[in-house]
Amino acid sequence: MTPGGPGSVARPAGMPRLPRPRESTLIAAALGLGYAAVAAWLALGRGLLIGDALSRVANAYYMGFSRDPHLAAVGFVWNPLPSALELPLLPLAAIWPDLTHMGFAANVVSVVTMALAVRELLELGRELGLGRGLRVAVAALFALHPMTIYYAANGMSEGPFILFLLMAARRLIGWTATGSIRSLALAGMALGLAYLCRYEALAAGLGAIGLVSVVAAWRASGTLVERLESAAADAIVLSAPFLMCVGGWALASWLIVGNPFETFSSAYGNTAQVGLAAGEIASATGRGALEQLAYAFRQLLGIQPGIVVIGCLVAAVGLVRRDIRWLMPAAMLGGVLAFSWYALLTGKSFGWLRFEIAAVPLAATWAALALAGLRLPGSPGAAGGSGQRDDSWALDVHGPSTGTRRLGWRSRLASAGAIAAPSIAALMVITSLGYALPVAATTMQDPVLSREESVYLSVVQADADPLTVRTVREQFGWSWAVAAWLDRLHLPAGAVLADGATAFPLILRSANPRQFVITSDRDFRLALAAPSTFGVQYILVPPDCQALDAIRHRYATLWADGAGFATLAAEFPTVDGALGCAGKPWRLYRVKGPAAGS
Repeated sequence: MTPGGPGSVARPAGMPRLPRPRESTLIAAALGLGYAAVAAWLALGRGLLIGDALSRVANAYYMGFSRDPHLAAVGFVWNPLPSALELPLLPLAAIWPDLTHMGFAANVVSVVTMALAVRELLELGRELGLGRGLRVAVAALFALHPMTIYYAANGMSEGPFILFLLMAARRLIGWTATGSIRSLALAGMALGLAYLCRYEALAAGLGAIGLVSVVAAWRASGTLVERLESAAADAIVLSAPFLMCVGGWALASWLIVGNPFETFSSAYGNTAQVGLAAGEIASATGRGALEQLAYAFRQLLGIQPGIVVIGCLVAAVGLVRRDIRWLMPAAMLGGVLAFSWYALLTGKSFGWLRFEIAAVPLAATWAALALAGLRLPGSPGAAGGSGQRDDSWALDVHGPSTGTRRLGWRSRLASAGAIAAPSIAALMVITSLGYALPVAATTMQDPVLSREESVYLSVVQADADPLTVRTVREQFGWSWAVAAWLDRLHLPAGAVLADGATAFPLILRSANPRQFVITSDRDFRLALAAPSTFGVQYILVPPDCQALDAIRHRYATLWADGAGFATLAAEFPTVDGALGCAGKPWRLYRVKGPAAGS
């Protein structure tokens, strides 16, 4: 059938033609489906639920579905963007309850963002002028890295964090080559979004701003004052959106809860949690600075053993080519690694393996830059992808006017070496990336270096300890039992007092979330001080391992004897294990009168 012939359907004049999706978009979509399958298998098939991921879904849930829904219910201890990205998915829980009951909304977000992170790498390779085979190889070795797959599938905040860091790195690499103000502004936005995912982005942002200022001053012409003015202008363009996110989040926290950085000051924050586990952390990571640095370096090499080789190669290529683009990802992703090491040395970090995950995108980004700088024979030119062969590595074997002259054996050897050297270096880069895959898979099962991942991954290991598997799979089993018990009572709004920081799985699984008075409710402190006055009928009390629970802090003997104003209504056992409070039960007390001092 010919266009315009009988039976053909003419496209209306002026109708826009849909653009064909880019290769990178199609690959990212395919990877997203693969990551989603792994996420469904882990969470829904093997019962792997991670408390941090589930709690972020709970924070989103409090904003829209709690007894007192409001935006500040997201809390100010942890960064808000992961929960904000999950919030639009939560109304769909009416059709698919696992989005909230199992916290699968978090898995959806981590799947999509990690797939988009791979797309950023593919687009970076295209902009650097890498051939299809090389850019797909680099992106594939990043996408198939065990840490990438695991954190794409488990619902944690690493997915969006890595996405925004790679977005910023790609734009700053582009700015280094073109001087585009648009690239600077987009990089600043990406860094701001990264900060709203994780606090480590502060180091990435400051590193990027400092490096951009130095590069802008060095490249500018004119007097010293004019150079400094140019550097300040570029630094402002980059830092404005980033500092707006940092300052805006701190200001909102200060105005609403009275402190700009709750993660450091709150009883629920990272500092408090690390303080409670200080002895355990020291016994695992070492008790001196040298021991802790050695531990962190072993973790780094455990998930990306080739990063030293790739870093040396990209630095060497940068020196030969006078190309400083490799410093941009070093300042940002390397800054994140430096921040994690500093936090460990100063007693502010658990020293988890996942705090080294920035090494995975850093190695991949450096690999793309190194391969572009090598300008392999037959590959498109790095500058703009013109397709013209670059022979800058080849020796000049032509005489000034007599045409080609015969080569001696030394010249032939040097010429062959000059041609082979880029290919050998490229092979080293790809091999270093590939070698990381089996090494990282082994490291993630090491209970010494991977104290967190090795426990959770027991659910997929055939030879895992049965008690550990049961502990992981049933760590939140108590919440189903409590939800069923309370839902049968058809209680009114505000009838059950519970700390949302510890009872979040219960709140997500209850058919009646409005029955709970939780930490994010604006009258929680009043209800905690005088439960009977505010209509509280039941109080949920966790085992004594939950030291951060506000109810246990307010009524020290409530779990043991009802603190003189409540009677035991029911007990709900927990799993006896590392994640389960040594088998002690949660207790539900019925309020029988005013609390002492209320």
